[in-house]
Amino acid sequence: MTNDDKPRLRKLLAGLWAMRDKPPMNQDAFEFWWRAVGSRPLQAVADALQQHVNDPRLGAHLPMPADILRRLDGSGDGWLEPNEAWAICPHSEDDTVVWCDEISAAYHTASDLLPDRVAARMAFLDAYRRHVDTARAQGRQPRWAVSLGHDSMQRQAALEQAVMAGRITRDHVARLTMTTPPDITDQRMLQLTDQASGDAARADAIRKIRSLLARASA
Repeated sequence: MTNDDKPRLRKLLAGLWAMRDKPPMNQDAFEFWWRAVGSRPLQAVADALQQHVNDPRLGAHLPMPADILRRLDGSGDGWLEPNEAWAICPHSEDDTVVWCDEISAAYHTASDLLPDRVAARMAFLDAYRRHVDTARAQGRQPRWAVSLGHDSMQRQAALEQAVMAGRITRDHVARLTMTTPPDITDQRMLQLTDQASGDAARADAIRKIRSLLARASA
């Protein structure tokens, strides 16, 4: 979330408190919530709040931030909830994204349906659930990879969000931002796809190639 989402989050919480005939939380209490969940996408937090309300056992009580974080983190095993995973997917080749192979694979399954984002989202959610179910059955945890886009402002925000969520370290970000990749030649484009390992890395290579082709035709 960004600071622009603060009023929306506060409205969500106020509605939940009103359902329990409780007065709205004060500013200090809200700031505790914001520090706990502010690094997560607003829609994912809203979904987690709805899941809490619908829970037959826990829904009778107001949630604490830890209750929502447990739902966002997939019971603590590191896998994102489907809507949260969709929220971090790129909108264009300009976007930087920090994702794992399962998110990347689901996104590229759904990308054939773009620009219809409603249909693409439904396809993504279904594919992502299948990939994560397989990974969980095999005892795997997500392996996060950075795919750098060309929008420098969005890149900084995406990397900071990933750091706050514990997916990458600040040292990793520092290494990425110390050097700016040079323009990629035709030979380098071939090397990108040959050397990439894993779905996320291959997807990164493909995105860079598509971006270069788009620039060349502009």
